[in-house]
Amino acid sequence: MNKEISKEIKAIIFDVDNTLLATDKFVLVNLKQMISRLKTNGISLPEVSDEMIRKIQAKNLPFEDIFKELFFGVYAGKNLWEICLQSYRELASRLTYEATEQAVEIVDKLFKNGFVLGLVTNRVKMTPERLAQAGFDSGKFSFICQPAKEEFAKPHPRAFEQALRELSALGIGADRTVVIGDHLDDYYSSFYQNISFIAVLNGQTKREDFLKIGLENNLILDKFQNLEDSLQKLLDIKSFRRSLYNSSAIDGRYGATTAELKHYFSEYAFYKYRVKAEVEHLIALSEFFNGFVVRPLSGQEKFDLRKMADDFYIDDAYEILQYDHLGRNGIGPVEHDTKAIELWLAEKFDKTQIYDVIPNLHMFLTSEDVRNIAHKMMLRLAMDEMLKPIVYQLGDRLKDLAQQYLDCPIMSRTHFQPASPTTYGKIFATYLARLTQGLERIQSVKLQVKINGAVGNYNSFVGAYPELDWIGYSHYLAQKLNFTNFLWTDQRGPHNDVVCLFQSIQEIGNVMRDLSIDLSLYGGLGLMYFAKVDSHVGSSVMPHKVNPWLAEIAEGSLNRANFLINGLSNNLDVSRLQRDLSDHEWERAYGDIFGAVYVGLSHLLDALNLLEVDSAQAKKELADNPQIITEALQTVLRKHGIKGAYEILKESFRGKKTSLDDIAVFIEKLEVEDKIKTELKLLSDPKNYLGLAIPLTREAIDYYDDFKKRTWIKFESASDRGK
Repeated sequence: MNKEISKEIKAIIFDVDNTLLATDKFVLVNLKQMISRLKTNGISLPEVSDEMIRKIQAKNLPFEDIFKELFFGVYAGKNLWEICLQSYRELASRLTYEATEQAVEIVDKLFKNGFVLGLVTNRVKMTPERLAQAGFDSGKFSFICQPAKEEFAKPHPRAFEQALRELSALGIGADRTVVIGDHLDDYYSSFYQNISFIAVLNGQTKREDFLKIGLENNLILDKFQNLEDSLQKLLDIKSFRRSLYNSSAIDGRYGATTAELKHYFSEYAFYKYRVKAEVEHLIALSEFFNGFVVRPLSGQEKFDLRKMADDFYIDDAYEILQYDHLGRNGIGPVEHDTKAIELWLAEKFDKTQIYDVIPNLHMFLTSEDVRNIAHKMMLRLAMDEMLKPIVYQLGDRLKDLAQQYLDCPIMSRTHFQPASPTTYGKIFATYLARLTQGLERIQSVKLQVKINGAVGNYNSFVGAYPELDWIGYSHYLAQKLNFTNFLWTDQRGPHNDVVCLFQSIQEIGNVMRDLSIDLSLYGGLGLMYFAKVDSHVGSSVMPHKVNPWLAEIAEGSLNRANFLINGLSNNLDVSRLQRDLSDHEWERAYGDIFGAVYVGLSHLLDALNLLEVDSAQAKKELADNPQIITEALQTVLRKHGIKGAYEILKESFRGKKTSLDDIAVFIEKLEVEDKIKTELKLLSDPKNYLGLAIPLTREAIDYYDDFKKRTWIKFESASDRGK
């Protein structure tokens, strides 16, 4: 399952009938058997067609009401519908329900990927039994909610109240939940509770019915097999809608592309990772000093503390913001974000078994101790989960192109003029090798943190406990968080490592910007082109255009990132005396930089995935420019001791239109031995004058593969650690 989906969506609530269970099919078959049975027994029934049954089913009525609508009248002093219902149930008890197509598989997949699954159904009887008959494991559903009262059944706005309470107890809100159903009633109930909805056309409701009430076509499934695509579309739709209000291109125009950044660089994320830093500091104080500074914490208490940080989400961030800017519980606004975090943690600890450690919260630390740890965690996760994956995707695509066009010749251009031949494969391999160098540099950067108090001297630490090993403690906490501890700071944390990291990112960005420019140029020369996407428009006035816009957006975004990185490099590590806040603005620009880089790289990846080469045009250019092999001719003449070889070729060919026949005539007229002429003739076809382009391409691929093999496990484990 897509990582972004798993981060944004935590719970999925299914309807049951005609969403997971093929209920209409079951009812139709069973009704027809029941009608036949009763008629055989001499009971006169109204004529009921399949079409009539489907129309009644489409109303989504309570089950008994289906019989009331179909079978009116009295037989032997008893309502006919009751006779039919009793007979139906006798038959139904012997028949087995089936799942809708791929429903069991999709439930298994979602459960395996860690989603909380639940059911909200108007069905009031035998739900677990029917699910089991159809092959579902009811244990995979965290709850099965049925209407508390008949009048609260879907489409009533209260139909989802119990489910939302169940999810709230798990720390999941309506904003991270999706409902999947087959009927308009499912949609209306979820709409009233502000829960996102995806329709699956397993019942009687048609696509046009959902479209009429405003559900987007991308959120209407014919079959469950497309659910992952629809979940991603749902996230895209949300991002695009939000982007309309944003003033920055990063979260405006490109909001859907950069949506994941909020998990690393938003104000919410910054709160989250400072909470995490505070929690880890508290636990480390307990562990390192064996309960002397902070009492021993049980395994369960440590688990609960870390879970509080891991489950931290937007509602928690808002509560901290209240302490900071609005006031909460009669305190504030304090207008100090780190103090607001301490107050929020104290609120959460109060009335729990760890209330007694509230005085130890934020003990010894200055804000910057917490901030620098949080920023480094955010940077590392963004690298591991966002930037490195797309860089590796670019590397893989360049590798594929290098292999695909390994021996496909093309004329080089230096100073935009014809130059010695190369291959398409070597062009892509050169960028691949440069990209690998950039990855090596990123790999070499080690992030550092400081945990040493207000001016870097452990003043408050030593003042309270002069006998304890505070340097050892700070090493211990840094290592637990997988960082290096840097001792020699003032109040601010170390910034050299961040500057090195962003300069390494800039190196990769410049390589990819160079590639973006070249793709645009090769497109203009007719040597490469981008496969057209039928729905795209190249120009609002010129219908024929297929522009290299993806490559050009990549170029512009990466260029913008350069300006930001240059500014950061020049300013982040500069401060007045022991501390000022000038670095804060650059720290809060980390997301802007990552956003610009990510927009550039993602557009470039899209461009490369659409890229095709025109090998016929490349061969024609080579044939039309045979003068480019004069390099080879003069070098061979030099090899054989011919004086003035370079000048001879320059006099004959510089700035002149040349053909292969001209080359042949020139060779024949040379006053050299025949064996030298034969050697020259072997080099006279430009498409065969490739030097070591092919083996160098293979070596570049091996260079990338070797680096990826050595670092991929580390990269994967880092991603897992951050989740």
